[in-house]
Amino acid sequence: MPRALVLAVLAALALPVVACGGAEEPEGVPPFGSGLDVKALAGPVCPVETIPPDPACAPRPIAFAFVVVDAAGAEVARGETGASGETRLVATPPGTFTIRAASEGGPPTLKPVEVTVLEGAVTPITLDVDTGIR
Repeated sequence: MPRALVLAVLAALALPVVACGGAEEPEGVPPFGSGLDVKALAGPVCPVETIPPDPACAPRPIAFAFVVVDAAGAEVARGETGASGETRLVATPPGTFTIRAASEGGPPTLKPVEVTVLEGAVTPITLDVDTGIR
């Protein structure tokens, strides 16, 4: 058998091994082919809201830790936004989940948010984190 053909066959056989976790996934690619693109915004940031709204008082990005749980309350994923208020992806299987704050108490606090992740898709979601400022 010619060497080029042997190498081609070996390369073809090796691809599924890499795709199934034989090597690290490329950065930003969830292992399920689906996931969440999370953005966390904190507000209010001013003690008094005005009409018209003051642009300086708009919600701001916040570093925030969260967990993704299924209907039974089992943790499916965990993530944390950076100072930009965003995460690239949190890998989750397809399904309907609830996002909660990673730690209870606060402020800041987060009311649980329900999200549906579709197979093969990355679902964008914004978390409205309450600063407690009133």
